Amino acid sequence: MIASGRLRVGVVLWWCTSIAGTSSAQQPAADTLVPLAAATMQEPAMRRPVRVNVDSVALAAAIRRVATSVGVDFMWDASLPELRRPVSLHAETITLAAAVMALVERGGAESTIEVLVSPPATLVIRARNAARDASEARDRQVKGGTLAGVVENAATGEPVAGASVQVGDGRGAWTDAAGRFAIRDLPVGLYTLLARRLGYAPVRIAGVGVPAGGRGSLMLLMRPTHATLAGVVITTATYSAFDDVGRPPAVTREHLAAMPQLAEDALRAVARLPGVASDDFGARLHVRGGTGDDVLVTIDGLELIEPFHLRELGGTVSLVDARTVGMLQLAAGDFGADYGNRLAGVVAIRSIDPDDGSARDDAAIDRLHASARSRGTFAHDRGAWLVAARYGFPGRALRQLDPDGSLHSRYADVFAKTRFIARADTFALHVLGASDRMQGAMDETDSVRSSAQHLYLWATARHPLGPLGARGDVRQVLSVGEVRTRRRASGVTADTVLLATELPVVQDVNITDARTATVAAYRQDWRIVVADPWAARLGFEAARHGAEYDYLHTVGAERTASRLGPAAWVVGAYTTQQFPLGPATIAEIGARYDAQSSTGEATWSPRVHVAHALAPRTTLRAAWGRYAQFERAYELQVENRDTVFELGDRAEHRGIGLEHELRRGLVLRAEVYERSQPRVRPRFFEPLLLPNLTPEGSLPGMIRLAPRHRRARGVEVSAATSPGRALSWGAAYAYSSTRDTYDDRVAPSPFDQRHSVNLESSYTIARQWRLGASWQFRSGWPFTETSAHLVITGDTLRLRTGRGPINGARL
Repeated sequence: MIASGRLRVGVVLWWCTSIAGTSSAQQPAADTLVPLAAATMQEPAMRRPVRVNVDSVALAAAIRRVATSVGVDFMWDASLPELRRPVSLHAETITLAAAVMALVERGGAESTIEVLVSPPATLVIRARNAARDASEARDRQVKGGTLAGVVENAATGEPVAGASVQVGDGRGAWTDAAGRFAIRDLPVGLYTLLARRLGYAPVRIAGVGVPAGGRGSLMLLMRPTHATLAGVVITTATYSAFDDVGRPPAVTREHLAAMPQLAEDALRAVARLPGVASDDFGARLHVRGGTGDDVLVTIDGLELIEPFHLRELGGTVSLVDARTVGMLQLAAGDFGADYGNRLAGVVAIRSIDPDDGSARDDAAIDRLHASARSRGTFAHDRGAWLVAARYGFPGRALRQLDPDGSLHSRYADVFAKTRFIARADTFALHVLGASDRMQGAMDETDSVRSSAQHLYLWATARHPLGPLGARGDVRQVLSVGEVRTRRRASGVTADTVLLATELPVVQDVNITDARTATVAAYRQDWRIVVADPWAARLGFEAARHGAEYDYLHTVGAERTASRLGPAAWVVGAYTTQQFPLGPATIAEIGARYDAQSSTGEATWSPRVHVAHALAPRTTLRAAWGRYAQFERAYELQVENRDTVFELGDRAEHRGIGLEHELRRGLVLRAEVYERSQPRVRPRFFEPLLLPNLTPEGSLPGMIRLAPRHRRARGVEVSAATSPGRALSWGAAYAYSSTRDTYDDRVAPSPFDQRHSVNLESSYTIARQWRLGASWQFRSGWPFTETSAHLVITGDTLRLRTGRGPINGARL
């Protein structure tokens, strides 16, 4: 039995390998020496808890101090210079084996010396032998072990489904309906095991060993508790994806791989969640009736200016390859004060750790794209790097837009990351580069050529806090980004015909559009936990936005030209306090300040979130907040003579959510929300809301919408099985109504999607194959009907266009 705080965890270990033989502590025989990792599984002495408190002590002296404190002998080769290196380590409760391995790692000697055990209780350190190590490495590769077990409720003995069980290097599994889990192909060694589940106290066990070619079987007992609400997101309508811990993800990595979709796109997976919509061609997200610009997308703390390829086609694919995503979180509507300058939602992406233990190199190709990924380590595994690249040719997926195949489009992106751990600090450098191009003709007379280049460079740093008994960290992000787009189009128009001539008089149409958007930003976030569930978050950010516009549109002798170079400072600061309101209730109160220089606006945005555990398996959440969104320097629609910055949007959110888990691992969720916008910034839209390469050159042109008020209301319900099952499925339904109020009418907003249904299922066949199926239904978006009329005036025949009521019809 192992005790941790108030939680008692029963652990039953069975290892199917054994090592026989005994030896003298003074003269250990070479054939009885066992690597420390393997010996830990059989020798109780290696699993004894120790307290380590050494500062700048020689490595040999530090190991001897912790070994002899629990009655374990220590032998070493005094000629090894590595053992004279100074090391420091502080740990309150850690196993002897884990302490020794940590000291060796801090001395940077893991590649030159090896630690062995002479049963039953003698540590032996000697120099590594390259040939012997190579042979043992081959054995470990062939005989990778499996860590499996069962997680049960300590109070009732029932299995705990949907629990996240991870080892220290990031790999893990989710328990199935019977509480079973299995983490396969783990290298031989010691691991720290962490189990989490909403409604239960977390379980952490250090020094769990994995034998070569063997299988470890554990039983973990988790005690129900309401206090775990402090460790999870308490906002409504928050969904996690891929490898998040604390609650089952809405989208697992295996689920994404099995579902039919265009490319391996992380944001397309998000579009399947309740309340989120996208069109048939693009990956741009519309959350609860909002526009695509109302959603913030970040990766490792960096805000992406334009997170999509081929923006003229609606943003066909996002810049983020799903295989580089370690965790993704969607906050739809009621997100906390950490984020500002957005109304509808936040998609926060965290990239995978370059050294998470999965495949080092891999590649894939299909009919729409090709991708490759590689990674490795350096500096004795304190540093790691990752490079991933994609090349896409999505023309086959766009045949509905281009049935003749006259448009040729390509895109490419590269993501690179290097991470280094120096003592307790973690530093990382990132690069994200992308490009896309398209050329062709939409009809016999028009042609278009466009291109875009994206480049982002950013550095992150994380420093843990520990003063006055507090826990937490400080995170910093310094970034620069630039997006360049170029578009050239030409054609003819014959909207005016002289009847006195035999041939119609046509006019040449030419469009030249060159734009550049730049952002330089710095952000700092503090996360402090004084004592569960008391916690605080605070931070600030400052950014300089710049843009360059060089636009020219000619129709015969008529010219529309804009050449601008606006720039603006944008600053923001926030603070939140999380505290209990009772034994089963957690509240979070926050406020945010945002300001920008282009319009001189400044806003205060208070936000309140409350989570209440109605029962161990049922959680009620409520949220209220105010939100603001400024028009950024690079968002002017100069093609529509939009050259003056408008005052930003304002909104008030209200939402209530209920989540309940059934005993078989089925999770039910329901959300009710309302978003009221007393100020809506005017925008121009294509009448049919369909991709258009030259919307300003087509008839009847773009439509300017400037409602006085917008209101969005809706209900979202979903049901999904917990991850880890051979057969998993999910179902979601959303009803939404988004209405705009004008001076003389009330009409649906452009992205009002009344009904949507999403059904998905996947089945694992013989562990190597996974079959997935998906079915989606959604009601059409509203659009504005247009008409064309021939009008004769004297000897001139003109083509006149007309419009019906704004958004008076539906696709």
